[in-house]
Amino acid sequence: MLRSGAFTMQHFNRDMKFQDTHDDPVKGKVVRRLISNIRPKGIGSYISNILGEDLKTLSSFKDLLDKMFVLDPAKRITVEEALSHPFITGK
Repeated sequence: MLRSGAFTMQHFNRDMKFQDTHDDPVKGKVVRRLISNIRPKGIGSYISNILGEDLKTLSSFKDLLDKMFVLDPAKRITVEEALSHPFITGK
């Protein structure tokens, strides 16, 4: 799916490794570097800062979101599993 994207070649090389492209003001030219180890920030860092919320509820919510946002469909939570999740059921 990534290979067929309209802007893929602007952000990835032929081996599908992410490349950062920016203008270097010192050299005065475009610099490209490959970034092979991208670690996205977890959703927990965004929702753990909500003040006044129950920590157990936030933890349960974070767990549900983590399971929903898994990129691999085979590992992602199903609708049935999500509906029986403690955050949804309140148990």
